[in-house]
Amino acid sequence: MESGATSSAVPAPRLAATLAWGGILVVAAVFPQPEAVAANVSDTLLHAGAYGLFGLLLAWTLLPRRGAPGAGVAGVLGTVLLGTLTEALQSAVPWRSAELRDVVSDAAGAAVLVGLLLAVAALRGGAAP
Repeated sequence: MESGATSSAVPAPRLAATLAWGGILVVAAVFPQPEAVAANVSDTLLHAGAYGLFGLLLAWTLLPRRGAPGAGVAGVLGTVLLGTLTEALQSAVPWRSAELRDVVSDAAGAAVLVGLLLAVAALRGGAAP
């Protein structure tokens, strides 16, 4: 176990929330994008927020087991992996297109939200919020 880790158990409700949100992102990636979303929301902000939340959930899930550094790295890398997977899926359906910029937005959103999570955990003495 890494330095700073506090427990070997992954909290089941956190894991369920992380997997559910990841599943929603994968499903949403292959459906046609509604015109209202395409017209009214920046794709960059949408990716940063949606995938940033996934990164935050993943890091929050792993924080008790991996400690802050490990959970933070896993949260961001897991988000990049999921973002890359969803872009690959989008390249396989005719009504969507894959863009590297989306994966960069995913990673940026995850880095910001995971950073905030780790800052809060540090202020709480390493305890997960």
